[in-house]
Amino acid sequence: YIQTLFRPWDEFLEFVSSASNPASVLHYVIPILSVFDVELATELACAYALADVTNLFFKWPLRGDRPYWMDQRVRQFGANTCETGFGLPSGHMQVTVAVYSLVALRLRSKRFTGIFTAITLLTALSRVHMGAHTPFQVLCGLLAGAATCAAVRLARPVLLSW
Repeated sequence: YIQTLFRPWDEFLEFVSSASNPASVLHYVIPILSVFDVELATELACAYALADVTNLFFKWPLRGDRPYWMDQRVRQFGANTCETGFGLPSGHMQVTVAVYSLVALRLRSKRFTGIFTAITLLTALSRVHMGAHTPFQVLCGLLAGAATCAAVRLARPVLLSW
């Protein structure tokens, strides 16, 4: 139903999915922010690493099937959908929430918090629209991302002492 409803937005949602790819965060967001705030970039790199490792750690035992594996009617969107691993929890959501939550907490700006919220909602919608995740998998990724953010915040003094 979501793929039909948002069909006019296919290209935009593909872009959102690509932009929120964990590799994009690692290759673009963290290096750009390191120019302005090394401590924040260090926190983000740790959040990325923790999110990526824990995401893989949970995917294998939970073995959440991707929607396009379960239903032939689900359209695939090339590289944005053709994930080879399991889908629970959503890695896109976990990394997006972990990283952008840390940035929002650091900046304490209502404007950026609004932008972060929009990025999160668009990422969630894009991953379901692309057929890469179910809404439950996206919600689990969001919760895992919030837990990752909290863990990095708690470990901040140790991380920055390196």
